[in-house]
Amino acid sequence: MGADEVVNSRDPEALKKQAGRFDLILSTVAVDLDWKPYFAALAPQGKFHTVGAVMKPIEVSAFDLILGDKAVTGSSTGSPGQLRSLLRLASRADIAPQVEFFPMSDINKALDHVRA
Repeated sequence: MGADEVVNSRDPEALKKQAGRFDLILSTVAVDLDWKPYFAALAPQGKFHTVGAVMKPIEVSAFDLILGDKAVTGSSTGSPGQLRSLLRLASRADIAPQVEFFPMSDINKALDHVRA
């Protein structure tokens, strides 16, 4: 789907190697994490945007935000009307999902494929 590289964000060392690299991090998780490595991965003037409804406060150093001119933003994923509008736009632009089918007898192969 166009990715040049994959970073396993569950691996703290792999995430540390990304320091200062990303202009935008889009978080879709709805669980509390150690957010420091994610903010450290932002480039100067980078933006961390969340659409995941994390129930605990996301802790971030105001000093690090100011020093790096970074921002933290959030939004909902949209109302039903907005989602319909988005689907119409995707249809007009001939954007289609990437879909693969596996028979239930190959469920383990399908899971391995998703994990790969």
